Amino acid sequence: FEILLYSINESIGVIEYQAVDMGGSMYVHMFGAFFGCACSFMYMPASKVAELDKHGKASGSRTTDTFAMIGTLFLWMFWPSFNGALATGAARNRVVINTVLAIS
Repeated sequence: FEILLYSINESIGVIEYQAVDMGGSMYVHMFGAFFGCACSFMYMPASKVAELDKHGKASGSRTTDTFAMIGTLFLWMFWPSFNGALATGAARNRVVINTVLAIS
């Protein structure tokens, strides 16, 4: 079942949006994110959902927020060049532009 959904996801990206993904990482990670969120939503017991609603949102600490910010900055700065490393010519420009647009 997952293979079918992944194939549909990749078809939409390649055929409809004509997005250049040199290593295939964009489609794999996008599918993993959506699939993981859907599974965690479906497998969470109803009692846990009621408990979360009662206590409000989860919060982070100063340390976790700092590491999240540093990780986000590193990915935002270096991911476009990492994705475009295998591309050549005009494809490299499209890969970098698509990556910057995707993370912005």
